[in-house]
Amino acid sequence: LSFAKNWSIKKISYAASLGTDNWEYSPTQTARCKQLIKQFHAISVRENSAVSLLRKHFGTDSLQMPDPTLLLQQPDYRELASRGKRIVHHTGIFSYILDHSATADKILNAVAQKYGASIYSQTAFDNRLHIPVEQRVQPSVEQWLQNFIDASFVVTDSFHGTVFSIIFNKPFITTGNKARGNSRFDTLLGMFNLKERLISSPEEIDKIITSPIDWVSINAI
Repeated sequence: LSFAKNWSIKKISYAASLGTDNWEYSPTQTARCKQLIKQFHAISVRENSAVSLLRKHFGTDSLQMPDPTLLLQQPDYRELASRGKRIVHHTGIFSYILDHSATADKILNAVAQKYGASIYSQTAFDNRLHIPVEQRVQPSVEQWLQNFIDASFVVTDSFHGTVFSIIFNKPFITTGNKARGNSRFDTLLGMFNLKERLISSPEEIDKIITSPIDWVSINAI
């Protein structure tokens, strides 16, 4: 908020995310942000690790708070999804993978075989320009939510894919995505005692699929 440096207003950060356990910024960037962040009246971050990083590099105290999507509950999102026009319903395993990889594909296919279910997907970002533009139109928010509602199982490498699997009480597997940072996943899954759902290889699938999720306890949290 450098443009608001001299404004007489309250400046608040809610659940900002660094996405990493490592400090990735230059001394020049760190010095500039340290100066600007001192003007904030309240700061909260998404990851536990960010609290210590801000204290170390900015000399600033902050609170760890849940992602804002967790401030609403399942009925709120179901009502929103019901407003959508031309909603397409699916059955089976929802694949919400942001960064496709051979490992992610192996995990997805292994889950499909275990469940004996078909896979449907709606990739958030598709940069393959050879695909017709009609096939690259992104889903509406309502359709995106409906994909989770319909799923019998979710495989994702997305933080918010993991969040909405939890909100809708869907069994899920999250594949590690180091490029986007695992610290947010660690904090989120640690909050719900679900750290074992974050895996990095297909060999870990068996113990996850046979492990039931205590949704009563998680919903209470």
